[in-house]
Amino acid sequence: MDPKEPQRPFGTSENAGSSGPVDPDGQNSTRLTSGQGQLSSVAKPYISDDKLKPGDIVGDNYVIIELLGVGGMGYVYKVRHLILEKIYAMKTISGEQVSEMAWRRLQVEAQAIARINHPNIVGIHNLGIHQVIEQGIQQGKVPYYVMDYLKGKNLAEILKQKRYLPLEQSLPLFIEICNGLGYAHKKGIVHRDVKPGNIVILDEPDFNGARVKIVDFGIAKLAGTIDPENQKLTTIGEVFGSPLYMSPEQCEGNRIDARSDIYSLGCTFFETLTGDVPFHGENPVATMIMHTKEEPPTLYEACGLDFPDSLEHLVATMLAKAPMNRYPNLERVGADLQNILDGKEISAAPFNAHGMPNLSIDGGDEGQSKVAEEAVAIKVIQNITPTKIAVLAGLLLGALVTITVYFFNQRAIDRTTAVATDALVVKKEAIPAEKYSRILINGQIQFNFPENHSIGTISTTSNSKKAKQAQGAVTFNRSDRLYFTANEYAILHPECFDAFRDDDLYSLTTPQSSIISDIAETKKDNLDVNKALAHIGKLTGLKRLVLDLSNTADSGIEDLNQLTNLENLKVDWTKVTGAGMGKFKGLKNLTSFSFSYNNDCKDLLKALAGSTKIETLYLEGHAIDDEIARLIASCPNLKHLDLEGSTASDKTIEILAKMPKLDYIGVTACQITEACIAKAKKFHPNSNLNISRSNKVNTSLKESFGGEDPGKWILPK
Repeated sequence: MDPKEPQRPFGTSENAGSSGPVDPDGQNSTRLTSGQGQLSSVAKPYISDDKLKPGDIVGDNYVIIELLGVGGMGYVYKVRHLILEKIYAMKTISGEQVSEMAWRRLQVEAQAIARINHPNIVGIHNLGIHQVIEQGIQQGKVPYYVMDYLKGKNLAEILKQKRYLPLEQSLPLFIEICNGLGYAHKKGIVHRDVKPGNIVILDEPDFNGARVKIVDFGIAKLAGTIDPENQKLTTIGEVFGSPLYMSPEQCEGNRIDARSDIYSLGCTFFETLTGDVPFHGENPVATMIMHTKEEPPTLYEACGLDFPDSLEHLVATMLAKAPMNRYPNLERVGADLQNILDGKEISAAPFNAHGMPNLSIDGGDEGQSKVAEEAVAIKVIQNITPTKIAVLAGLLLGALVTITVYFFNQRAIDRTTAVATDALVVKKEAIPAEKYSRILINGQIQFNFPENHSIGTISTTSNSKKAKQAQGAVTFNRSDRLYFTANEYAILHPECFDAFRDDDLYSLTTPQSSIISDIAETKKDNLDVNKALAHIGKLTGLKRLVLDLSNTADSGIEDLNQLTNLENLKVDWTKVTGAGMGKFKGLKNLTSFSFSYNNDCKDLLKALAGSTKIETLYLEGHAIDDEIARLIASCPNLKHLDLEGSTASDKTIEILAKMPKLDYIGVTACQITEACIAKAKKFHPNSNLNISRSNKVNTSLKESFGGEDPGKWILPK
């Protein structure tokens, strides 16, 4: 996390069990509204399940082991079947949502999933109402259902760590997603809340070889049901879903079908490939309007990376505004993804660039295709007028001229569609002859980046959403602090950094590497940040450097010794060891330093001990003993210390509480007692000491819809 940003809570979102990271603007959470935005006020015959605790027996067969988290409609527990001795997950309805309507929805959800037997969809095994009895008196009822117990983490958590996934990793995952969700569609079931938080990547393949599980059909609709009462569960005007991933028809409260899920999956795929969703407004309403009115950016526009034209077209088709212009089913999407993975052309575009159907795509029903083709032909002929003919002739003439000019001026750029192992084609790039920047007469600074490709983004803040692509001419005020985030292209061609002047940039951030522990390992590491650091180390004016989630190793740290002006360094989730980091010559010049979830920090702290400049220090996920605590305490001006997910103990706090200038200690997910915190605050020299410890964090969240134990958040070394 950025040291300048406030402490973020862990696992405290309303959908912590299923929707991934905390969502401050509420656009990643499942919502339920009706005409007046009110939930059903029907009398509540059930009670909250907050009285369920370890050891309780539910449904005569399931013993509660622990609370895992909070799902879309309620709580999720880890349970054990008393007879089968098998571990399951149990989902119940929370007290705030308990009503006849909520119970009916839960029944629909359970029945919907029970109708599906597919390797890529979480299985459901039981459904019932638990009678809560205390001292012989019935206190109420708790609706529940029992489902598979998943060991893994959801895609939202993975994207939170990695921001995006390389194409060669993304394609196999989304092929499995298409298989599972497409099967549900065949059964008449629409998920209606497809998003990264509802896609779990298993730690290990299950007995079917599946790595992906789709979860939380909590707002599923039986699209083909004839039950009139069920139809009332989801009527026009009700809006379900997560705004960042909702289809246009979903945003407008119209009836939806499987093609809405295809759109939502397109948003999810877009985010997985680029690191950003296609639409993100200032608030949920603004985002929903963007879904209905604005055209999505291309993958290239979103991140500056080149993708095969076939993939760009596939994603654009999934994100078409009108359902009829999208893929007709997920089987087609999955087949085209497989073709792209195999380096083949996709079978055919479902619709052309103007939204007209390409009627030759479905060979399974030639008669139907011919009828449809004739219908379209008749419609087109009926609409032709003399004026339109003249306009069409002009357009054709213009197109002919354009095509001629194009072939005479076409640059020799090799755009390949074969991406079975590589998403990018690495070419030898010449060292730039001139520097990017030059001072203009009006005092501004202009950067002339490569015209034919971006090398990253550049901005006056660390907020990536306000950044400009580092491509072509880009202008800033000379006094602006410039934050540059390199993309994969820049790392693959590190000589790009040589064209910056020493003092052009205030901050530089490297992209996240392809290393990830719970997805099949790639054959090679596409992003070797260590090679780029030899060039980055020449930018001696840098004040801030972010190497998070990269393959940076001890060898790369040696190249940073030239950065004598560096004040803020982030090296989280890397291969750097404490011993290697301790050799960095500028360590005691840092005012802010983050070294979370790496391998050991003791040697590092021995080198940092006694620093009078360090004010902010992040050591999340480390083993913290008394010696380490005393080394930290030797830094007299330390103000902000974060030990989230570490092994910090009451003794640790006792040692640190003696530091006079320390005003914040983060101990979320640590074994720190309330008594210790109260004592430390009472006797600390600074009466404003804040010791942050979230009571909502469960370190056992790892088994719940893709959460994980913070103490094990370590990338493979």
